[in-house]
Amino acid sequence: MKDNFDHHAWKLNQLHEEIRKEIEMYIDGLIPLIKKIDFWYTDFGRLYKIKVLDENGDELTVKDKDDYRGERRFNSDDIRYVAKKLGVQVSNDFGGRTYDFNYYRDLEPVFDNIGIELDHDDSMDVS
Repeated sequence: MKDNFDHHAWKLNQLHEEIRKEIEMYIDGLIPLIKKIDFWYTDFGRLYKIKVLDENGDELTVKDKDDYRGERRFNSDDIRYVAKKLGVQVSNDFGGRTYDFNYYRDLEPVFDNIGIELDHDDSMDVS
């Protein structure tokens, strides 16, 4: 019987887990600073970017050695991690690839109760 264990895939998964843990530890330090989460979708309803802002309106970024700037914006996985750490149950629609106005509108009061403004729209014209 042939051994189907893929050592390279296993090692790659291990590395991804280590990187994710490191990023999550960094995000844990940013969570108390978050005052606004802004989801930008294109006018076709596709996710364009997620901006996370502090009380001064400055954008918070995640340190990332792989990015040429050394930091990057929050992505969908990051923002779902933030919601989980804040105790807010969200689905994959939170920071999802397509815009659902009603989903975000229902979450606005939940985030308001924890002191974070949730903003969202699909007016980004990329043409």
